[in-house]
This record gives sequence, structure tokens and C-alpha cells, in this order.
Amino acid sequence: MRRDGRKLHDMHLFEVKKPNESKGEWDLYKQISSIPAVEAFRPLNAGGCALAG
Repeated sequence: MRRDGRKLHDMHLFEVKKPNESKGEWDLYKQISSIPAVEAFRPLNAGGCALAG
């Protein structure tokens, strides 16, 4: 958690698997890419939150 109350976490892009790609009942998605949290969210100083300054 940052001072402005925002929780930072990596962001992920998934694609739904085709039925023939799935290996089990819960094997539904394949991960396409990930964006690290520091790149996925704007910097603290660019947010405009007066309380975080």
C-alpha cells in the first residue's frame, strides 16, 4: 500500500484456452503477458493526492 491508499500489484493479461488446449477442469487460461506494478500504475508524485505529498 502506498501513502495515497493505492495497492500496487502486477497486472496480467490472460487468454481463454481452447477446449483442446485445456488439460483439466480448472485449466482455462493461459498467461500472455505481465506488467510490473511500477509500470502499471502512475507514480505517486503524479497522482495529485494532497495527502500523499
